[in-house]
Amino acid sequence: QYRRITDLVRRYGIDVVWLDCDGKIDLLIPLWLEAGVNCMFPLEVGTWGEDPVKLRQEYGRDLLIMGGFDKHILAQGKAEIEAEVRRLAPLVEEGGYIGFCDHRVPPDVPYTNYLHYLDCVRTIWGHDINLNPPQYAGHR
Repeated sequence: QYRRITDLVRRYGIDVVWLDCDGKIDLLIPLWLEAGVNCMFPLEVGTWGEDPVKLRQEYGRDLLIMGGFDKHILAQGKAEIEAEVRRLAPLVEEGGYIGFCDHRVPPDVPYTNYLHYLDCVRTIWGHDINLNPPQYAGHR
């Protein structure tokens, strides 16, 4: 049924068809791509072990990805956060990847860690749009 829908929307110039695909999706991706669904969201890393870098290597730019940043890393530390942002940077540079947490930020994430994540995204990925949370003394 997806193919009927994706064929229709493509006739109207819609090139990106995304699917909310919670869980472990690696076996479903080829079927979805064949059916014309080419963007996966939120690509859960922390819970299901999906890896946007590995999936990009396997499927190339045929697979567009949204999400894919392991939300559990945000609770670890600044070095781990920066390392993960750097690991995903080639996907951002290549295009076809919109990186953000693979679901809501967990409640155990310190606010300073979240702000550090946003700083890393700004400086490493070069994204400085709509990333201005309320600041407080002692952030840096």
